[in-house]
Amino acid sequence: MPVLTTKGTTKLVDAVRVGIQKVEDRKNWYKQTKQKYYRSWIVLMTDGAPDAGQDINGLAQEIQTGVSAKSFNFFAVGVDGAKMNVLQQISSSEMQPAMLEGLKFSDFFKWLSASMAAIQNSTDGTADISQGASNWMKGYKI
Repeated sequence: MPVLTTKGTTKLVDAVRVGIQKVEDRKNWYKQTKQKYYRSWIVLMTDGAPDAGQDINGLAQEIQTGVSAKSFNFFAVGVDGAKMNVLQQISSSEMQPAMLEGLKFSDFFKWLSASMAAIQNSTDGTADISQGASNWMKGYKI
């Protein structure tokens, strides 16, 4: 695993674009090795807003195009201090951004794992992933 360090800024657009490229690279590898795969999820979890000068509109278009083409799913999660208006702008209409309640990271990752398992075990690659969301998502009501 790489060693991650912080430098006080949020290269949000650059980071998401790296994530999109990693997903494409992995899908190509699956295809080359003739392995079955499911649509990847790109999960962005952030406590801030992108640095000035980052192309939010361009990223929003890239995400919408990728989601519409079923290349990947994109899910943005804000933590304390996140600029939810930016996350709303880059999110697709299929999956709106959510706010983490407090420090419920463990609950979020348990939900994410259970959701991925439910999707994998479904017959059509879709599943109701709302179960357990209220354990971590601020303001979520069933």
